Amino acid sequence: MTWQPLLALPARLLAPLLLLLLALLLSGTHYWLELSRIGKVVETQMTQSLRERLGVEQTRLETRLGRGERAVVRRLVSGLALHEGVSDAWLVDGEGRVVAALARQELERPLAEALAGQTPPLRQAALAAVREKNAAIQIVPIAGEPVLFGHLSIRPNHHLLMRVDQTRSLAAGVHEAQGELWREVATIMLLAALMAALLHTLWFRRVTELTATVAALGAGQLDARARLKGRDELAEIGAAIDRMAGELQRHHGRLQQLSTLIEHSPVVAIIWRSAPGWPVSFVSENIRQWGYGRDELLSGRLNYADLIHPDDLPRIEADVAAHVAAGPDEYRQEYRLRHADGHWLWIADRTWLTRDASGAVTQIEGVLLDVSEQHRLEETQRQQGESLRQQNVELERFNRAMVGRELEMIRLKEQVAELARQARQS
Repeated sequence: MTWQPLLALPARLLAPLLLLLLALLLSGTHYWLELSRIGKVVETQMTQSLRERLGVEQTRLETRLGRGERAVVRRLVSGLALHEGVSDAWLVDGEGRVVAALARQELERPLAEALAGQTPPLRQAALAAVREKNAAIQIVPIAGEPVLFGHLSIRPNHHLLMRVDQTRSLAAGVHEAQGELWREVATIMLLAALMAALLHTLWFRRVTELTATVAALGAGQLDARARLKGRDELAEIGAAIDRMAGELQRHHGRLQQLSTLIEHSPVVAIIWRSAPGWPVSFVSENIRQWGYGRDELLSGRLNYADLIHPDDLPRIEADVAAHVAAGPDEYRQEYRLRHADGHWLWIADRTWLTRDASGAVTQIEGVLLDVSEQHRLEETQRQQGESLRQQNVELERFNRAMVGRELEMIRLKEQVAELARQARQS
């Protein structure tokens, strides 16, 4: 775009440059308008002067021509050269012949020949004025030239034609205008420099401080503050940035506390990308309790799915696919995970799904807890329960055997008693 080169400049350079360009534009416009004004003023003044001169010459020439003093007439016409700007003058009789002129070589020549050295617009104006025989004073500017053409009818049947060059008067006006222009340019440049210095003091220096503060905050220096003084917009922006920095610092402190708690807890925080193999995009440092470094998972050298027990992986994949397809977005799983040294851990995984506006899962967040000890206790309790049940079965069997023996003893006692009774009777 047209403005991109300007936008590539810093404001502390762009503003003075724009002020300079504006100053030059205003000065150039003023100079052009001044030249136009000078041209109009010079033309008006010289038109008035020429009109007055023609009026004076009309009386003098008509008097001398009436007396037949042709030599005096010629001196009067040649004397017109003494007046400012008069470069040519011709007195033409009724037959179109030049009877008096500034240049002697033009005398007694037809007017058309005497005008041969003039420009076509002036020749046309002069010849047309003689043909029209207009008694009134005529003064017209010649198009494209700094020249005025004057015509006056002189009785009896004569015409006075004059060419007035405005070049010297215009040059004097232009010279004066140029001097004024340079004074204005110097004044405007001085004002622009003062404005640039004022902008630098009140604006750009503070903008630089504000930019440095924002850059420091972006680099992680959350204790950086602008501390701009004043009540203008920059001071308000600086105060807002300082408040934001304070909030960021407090939030960062709380995050650091939370991170410390996580690092010293058995719970591992983890974020997976929703992609085959569940690549890891974040994992807390305490993953090292299971023998892994963060870089191993974050770099992609290990995918999380590679660590799950092969017997558990199909069940976990099906369960995750069902939640991704239909929800709910929060669920719990337990599975075996390989420790870096090769033995298996039981992991309790509490998971949340994050979706975009279209409902597609963008990432999966979870917290992992090693529950291997709980599984060992449960297994021990199960084994102890099985042993106790077996002991109860053996005890019941023993009791039944003891009851059988007691019954056998009772029968034996009864038999012995019967034998004794029979012996007594015999």
